[in-house]
Amino acid sequence: PPMPHNAPTLSIGRVLPANPSGGARADAGDCFETSRGVLSCLPTVINIGVQKAGTGELQTWLSAHPRVITHGGEAHYFDTMKREPSCKRARERGSLRLRYA
Repeated sequence: PPMPHNAPTLSIGRVLPANPSGGARADAGDCFETSRGVLSCLPTVINIGVQKAGTGELQTWLSAHPRVITHGGEAHYFDTMKREPSCKRARERGSLRLRYA
């Protein structure tokens, strides 16, 4: 049966293996499938802003739409980056990551 026009949907791009060979490039919305069959998808939209810029309000309004899935809170991706040398070490450790919906 057809889905109602307001039903939540998950639009994904390509499904790639977790460790693609040949240097495959991922794009917005692409997903990676692990050997256990778990999908991890890249976001199609990222809401970035500084404090008091209204990004939380924008997320609230976007999440009210039935076809938008948000991760539920602010990622605070840059909060632990106090000075450049520590950023470089963190990047080298691979500890920086975005939380995806």
